[in-house]
Amino acid sequence: MLAHEIPVRRVSDRQLGWAVTESIRTEGGERLLPKGGLIDEDVLARWPEMPDGILHLIELEAGDIHENPAGRRVAEAVTGPGIEIEGPFNSRYNLNSRSRGLLVVRPNVVHELNAVGDLSLFTRFTDQAVTAGQTVAGVKATPIVVRESEVEAIEAIARRTGGPIVDVLPFHARKAAVVATESLHPRLRESFEKRVLEKLGWYGALDCGFTYVDPDREQVADAIREALDNGVELIMAAGGNTRSVGSSAAVAGSPRGGDDPLRGTGRPGEHVLGRVGRRCADLQPGVLLDV
Repeated sequence: MLAHEIPVRRVSDRQLGWAVTESIRTEGGERLLPKGGLIDEDVLARWPEMPDGILHLIELEAGDIHENPAGRRVAEAVTGPGIEIEGPFNSRYNLNSRSRGLLVVRPNVVHELNAVGDLSLFTRFTDQAVTAGQTVAGVKATPIVVRESEVEAIEAIARRTGGPIVDVLPFHARKAAVVATESLHPRLRESFEKRVLEKLGWYGALDCGFTYVDPDREQVADAIREALDNGVELIMAAGGNTRSVGSSAAVAGSPRGGDDPLRGTGRPGEHVLGRVGRRCADLQPGVLLDV
């Protein structure tokens, strides 16, 4: 990369492919090139419209690559099928989610890539739900021109580490069920079920059944086993007190009995779902469960 300071009137076809270091405008105020733009035949055809002055230009040498193709190559190297690449916008590429799903980022690899040189990958935190079209990450080159060897080094890291570095896994349609140890008034029950269906629907749940039982460990266990026998893939326990309801469900599957799942060891066999060969998790309100 070579930097040049040239009077406007001395620019010719010798400067084809050179980059401008600032936005340039015609004498009438129309923008002819943005910062980082490359001089091409179309720009030269309108060069007589340029006011007098001094330009600062960058000449690309062998082994150099402009920020836009460099950023594009990095974006393609780091993204999975759940990401759509958009841009460039001022040399930045946005990485957008193709659908609702779970954002998955490998932060250790992101740190490794960002240590290479003048290209940066920045992302949202991993393991969060995102919507279709949401920008979840971005790629940008800091200087207007970078060494192609840096792009190749990032591409090599992406190949070596295997799999996407940034991706969105679409939510899968699941059959769900709620086992509630709470006797609700019909109006409250209607409101409760409506809210649950709205939230599960956002994640793409196909169907959700509701079973209301007494806070008895055998009734809870039987309701969960029945749901599993009916092909349910996601089971939620609910009640007036989340802690006590969770304990009831845990005791139903615990050979020792009396364990509080929020303080439990998590060993296999201590929960109903563990005994029937499924995964389970005890969650506080507001926690996103990824299964």
